[in-house]
Amino acid sequence: MQPQRKSRQKRKRTGEEQPGDIPSDKPHKKKKGHRPPDLPSPDPGADESLPDQSRKALSYAYTRFQDPPNWKFNKARQIWLIKRLWSEEMASFSCAYIPEKYFTLVTKYLADVKGGIRDNLIQMCNSVVASETPDPVTPESATEPTDLSNGGSTITIKMTRARSLLCALSDVQ
Repeated sequence: MQPQRKSRQKRKRTGEEQPGDIPSDKPHKKKKGHRPPDLPSPDPGADESLPDQSRKALSYAYTRFQDPPNWKFNKARQIWLIKRLWSEEMASFSCAYIPEKYFTLVTKYLADVKGGIRDNLIQMCNSVVASETPDPVTPESATEPTDLSNGGSTITIKMTRARSLLCALSDVQ
């Protein structure tokens, strides 16, 4: 005959103290909920006017700030955003790849990049600024608001984007 084993039961914690428990004097701390930051642009996932790839890449950057615990680095999306900063297609699509209303989001995302890609971005921005105008980039000229939605020239768009990105990259260093 084998002895019977007693089954162990797990106790659920309750607000009442049970015999054998050690009372604690410390009150339980509530975890602070994640408060999303104020983002300068609307959610690109809900924008039906965007092409599919633009929506995916911009949603990726949006999630980086809106929901950081669920954000995961994706090199392909990051490269897509960098390549479309001032691509030639933007002249014919009126910035359909990265519309002006989402450029502040992209700038905020790219301001946090690290490593060689950061150096490449700074070099790209400097070359765009140097090739288009002899004027040096000043923080005032980089942060001037411009309305490019009414069909600004490609050169103006490239200059404005390069200056604002240079300003964001230099502020974070």
